[in-house]
Amino acid sequence: MATEPKLNVTTANLAANAVVNTLSSGYLHIYSGSVPSTGSSSGGTLLSISPFATTAASTASAGINTWNAIANTTAINTGTAAFFRVYGSTGGTTDLSSGGVFQGVVATATADLIFNSVAWRG
Repeated sequence: MATEPKLNVTTANLAANAVVNTLSSGYLHIYSGSVPSTGSSSGGTLLSISPFATTAASTASAGINTWNAIANTTAINTGTAAFFRVYGSTGGTTDLSSGGVFQGVVATATADLIFNSVAWRG
């Protein structure tokens, strides 16, 4: 298994823009609980749903997109955020096989998605 894949800038920009296009008008779901081992596994308690903007981020430069602000988060439950899943504009339910794009870990440092606090109030 490769441990240090490298992309040229053109390919990195295409890949980053493809993700943005998929997530534009999509959703960010924040969950508490154990992080599922695979994207097709459900798990955790849904804490909030946040819609991405119609254009989720800028066009990539050097393989990096600048994301637009997320507004109007709907808090659903109270808990400690542990992981997130992002869904395209078709939405999603509990796992990535139902419209999800990717998942990652949430924390206050050294994570895929960093927040000032992981305490959520529903």
